[in-house]
Amino acid sequence: VLDFVLGHNESALFRRAQLKALVSIHGKE
Repeated sequence: VLDFVLGHNESALFRRAQLKALVSIHGKE
């Protein structure tokens, strides 16, 4: 169960990082 939770948190952080990157890219345009 712990591995599943850690993996879920990691994927959520990764998704958040992707969103931040997209926002910064679009913000520069």
